[in-house]
Amino acid sequence: MKEDLYSKEHESILLKLFGRTATLRLIDFFLDNPQNDYTRIEIMEALGMTKPTIGKKLPDLERFGILKMTRKIGKAKLYQLDPENSIVRNLRKIEHDVSTLMAEMESEDATVSPILEKEEMSIIRS
Repeated sequence: MKEDLYSKEHESILLKLFGRTATLRLIDFFLDNPQNDYTRIEIMEALGMTKPTIGKKLPDLERFGILKMTRKIGKAKLYQLDPENSIVRNLRKIEHDVSTLMAEMESEDATVSPILEKEEMSIIRS
């Protein structure tokens, strides 16, 4: 069985921060795959979304310029993230800033733990 890379277990920073709405899952998928373009069917399969959801959300993202249609293969339209769009640039910045903050928090937690252990040991010895 194919592993679901977009399950809650593999949740991205944006999804952890803002939730797992269909729109955010779509944006997150394209942020993770910025160089590729995808058909509606490929997106549906990757995200486990229904055809009506994709049919409603893709036009919204295209209207805001977050996604752009890159080409057609037969009747199938392919979509890609528009890296020049200011919303996309800001989402990337948010993703970067939150990643940096989380790394700093984890680093602080790692340095606090040994200090707490030393304090606990001195209390035990007294």
